[in-house]
Amino acid sequence: MAGHYGIKNGKVLVFNDLSKLRPGDKLYINDDQGATFTFVVRESKIYDPQADTLEIFTSNDGKVHLNLITCEGTWNKATQNYSKRLVVFADKKMPEQNTQPFTLTLRSGLFKY
Repeated sequence: MAGHYGIKNGKVLVFNDLSKLRPGDKLYINDDQGATFTFVVRESKIYDPQADTLEIFTSNDGKVHLNLITCEGTWNKATQNYSKRLVVFADKKMPEQNTQPFTLTLRSGLFKY
């Protein structure tokens, strides 16, 4: 997922603070059905804009990943572009087993565990 960095027309752009994310930080993504998914930041790296994206974004581990991409580095007024790209790599947090309380009905009442 790519987004702009900086401030334009007095408004902070969507990924302006992306560089503040650290390993272990959680990202909460809502889909159009109202479901929320949690991703955990694994690492951040800075790349050259011409870097081989196939090498950067290929994964064979069978897990679900979220990669956030924005500009970084020095602004080049002539090319209207930044010199580097920041990529934040995050992994989907899988639901933990038995984390929801369950209700046990006994003759003497209800108990939650």
